[in-house]
This record gives sequence, structure tokens and C-alpha cells, in this order.
Amino acid sequence: MRVAANFVVPQLKCNVSSEEFSSKIISSVAVRRPLAIPAASKVYGNVLCHSGCVVKTTTGYYVVKYMFDNFVHVNRCNKYIPGKNFTFQGFLWIHDDPNSSYTKKKVTLRQFANGMVQLMKGHNFNTFTHNCLQARYLTMKKFGMTSVDPLNDKRCIFLQGWFDFYSKKYWIERKIKEI
Repeated sequence: MRVAANFVVPQLKCNVSSEEFSSKIISSVAVRRPLAIPAASKVYGNVLCHSGCVVKTTTGYYVVKYMFDNFVHVNRCNKYIPGKNFTFQGFLWIHDDPNSSYTKKKVTLRQFANGMVQLMKGHNFNTFTHNCLQARYLTMKKFGMTSVDPLNDKRCIFLQGWFDFYSKKYWIERKIKEI
């Protein structure tokens, strides 16, 4: 597969072909993984985590996420099976929502990714304010999909981060080989 460069957009890293990038979205589901910090490598908390979404299109499954480099990343996820936790890029990803959310709008993967870029323009990636969760939630909402709302936490971010780290409820033993 040849990755085309004719659709390059600032703040977007797209590792898919132009045909895949133009494919129609069928559904999306919110997913999360632990942070790439050794002390929190098994924590899947409300704040201490990294979030993205798995987007199902007419050509397959793709992970769309807002990353530390202030770019939206789009990557094909060949091993994704709906409803099952999955390993991707060395991390075990879990589902925030038990079911996928469907859109009634005609949306392409390109429009979805560009929508996330537009929403996050001018907002630097910030682990402490967990804006990767906000990027995922607001992008899904923009295109008529629903998911867990990270903006509606009952605790302040600092307290929730402390609770995430020290509460075993948010720890998941990794079943994959440590990298």
C-alpha cells in the first residue's frame, strides 16, 4: 500500500492510503490505554490514561487519537475485533463504551480527522488536563456519535488523578509482553 501525501494537513499524521482516508465512517467507539510513563503503565484511570477512538469505515478499522506532539494520528488497526480489548502499538487498549456509536451523517475518515485537528487547534497536548479525552469526545459529538463524557467528572482533575493512581479499581494487569 502506498501512503499518499496529497492530503497533508498541518497537525495531522496519517498513515493510511488516500482511498482509506476517503472511506465512509460507519461507527466509532471510545478506547483508552495507559500512559507511556513506567509508574502508570498499568493504570486505566479517568485522568491517568490516553484516549482515542476506533473508527470503523468501509475499508476497515482505524485508531484516531490526539497525541503528545500536538498532532492527530490516524493508523490502520488490522487486529481490532469489535467489543474486545486489543493490543496496538505496544499497549493494551480497553473500551470506554460497551457498544459502538453510529452516525447518521455522511462522514469520511478525512473529515473526522480534520474535525479533531480543528477542535484542537491552538490547544497544546496536556497530560494533566487530559485533553486527548476531550479531543476524542468532542470529535465524536461533532459528528453525531456518543461516548463517555470526560468533561463531566465528579472530582477535580488533580484529585481524580490521585484516585486513579492509588485505587486498584483502575489498575489492570497487562497480559501482553512488556516492551
